Amino acid sequence: MAPVRQLLLTALIVTSTIVQAQQEITVKGIVAGGDGEHTFYDLMIVNRRTRSGTFANTDGSFSTRALSTDTLLVGAGGYVTRTVDAIRGA
Repeated sequence: MAPVRQLLLTALIVTSTIVQAQQEITVKGIVAGGDGEHTFYDLMIVNRRTRSGTFANTDGSFSTRALSTDTLLVGAGGYVTRTVDAIRGA
């Protein structure tokens, strides 16, 4: 059995204006490998609370809506799924 490859998140940029804790925000980011050279386009980004998601673009970028308190799941087949706080990106 091949070892499970790990997905490293090198950049997750949160752009929003937060007025209150439960306001919906737009989360935008780029998912790249640990070397910063390889982007991942076959990823799915899922909001854990709503169970809705989106796929990353061919350059590894994505955009989704979430509450500032939500957790996003970032994963792809053959990789370890990572959890990311929507507001902090970690």
